[in-house]
Amino acid sequence: MPGQSFTPAVEKDTKDTVILHQFERSVFAPSLSPFAMKLETYLRMTEIPYTNVFSRKFGPKGKIPWIELNGEVFADSSMIIEMLNQKFNKNVNTDLTPYQLAIARAMQKMVEENTYWTAILTRWLYFREESRRTLFPKNVPKLFMWWKGRNLRQMAHGQGMGRHSQAEVTQIMKNDLQALSNFLGTNAFFMGDKPTEVDCAIFGQLVQIKWNCPDFEGKKYLLEVCGNLSDYCDRMKEKFWPDWEECLAQKVPEKKEKSSIAAEKDNKAEEKTEDAANPEDLAKDETKDKVEETNDKVEESKPDTELKKADDDTLVENKVIEEKIDGVTDEKKEDDIKDADGDNGKKEVSAE
Repeated sequence: MPGQSFTPAVEKDTKDTVILHQFERSVFAPSLSPFAMKLETYLRMTEIPYTNVFSRKFGPKGKIPWIELNGEVFADSSMIIEMLNQKFNKNVNTDLTPYQLAIARAMQKMVEENTYWTAILTRWLYFREESRRTLFPKNVPKLFMWWKGRNLRQMAHGQGMGRHSQAEVTQIMKNDLQALSNFLGTNAFFMGDKPTEVDCAIFGQLVQIKWNCPDFEGKKYLLEVCGNLSDYCDRMKEKFWPDWEECLAQKVPEKKEKSSIAAEKDNKAEEKTEDAANPEDLAKDETKDKVEETNDKVEESKPDTELKKADDDTLVENKVIEEKIDGVTDEKKEDDIKDADGDNGKKEVSAE
């Protein structure tokens, strides 16, 4: 409902309250994960009480988001929605015919199994550095972003989308957007005048292209050629996310240009700092950066037989990387933790 206030439930009163585990908020949209956007939009659409826990802890299937409800744990956004429909006796699809439900399922599978990967490759491969600089909250560890990007690129290759050229992937995205635009037409929502479950899924994916991707050909196509999709996103945002701005993370501050005198002073200060620094530490930092850069290049050039192992290794890698990231995060200063945006002083980053 327009203007409705969405306040997460009080944590101490957790009976019949969904505890939604997801990455921390992002800079331009509430989440960098289309599946978290889908699930939280569904919770708002059905008015099921929920509270957020922002962290990088993966669920039982090695996925984010996941939920807790009355002491039980559930994973996979679509399966979670099916369970919640039964638990809370919700059905926003009640007016749809079997024919419409079939179309809705087909569209959802297209955006989640096809369009999704085009956005992943755009953000994590083609415009990787720009995405790292502009899209992520300032306290997300570089180690996590490097690992998550590497993991997603491997999965995209195994899925098949990652085997295409950049131009081909962008064209696939544009074809999907055009199909959605043609079907939506002048309707307010995809199945008519009322929002349904498929709107949660499609909105979650379109958010990533409209708000969570750098400027590129696919985004321009959405905004200029498929203008009804852009308007649709704004409509969903207004209806279910009136607190959108309050749900954004703090942006990484851009460096301001300094006067020549100030710049000269900073340069002198840096020179003194470098002179006083331990040469071994400086060498280690430089070596670490080079290793990370080399690792990225090596991963992109791995043969198909190795990349196919990515899906099998994902769950194991998730647990290992969580331990490493927890170690890095524990060593951070309290000031960094306080800067994090979101409930419980915790945080977020990408896909289910």
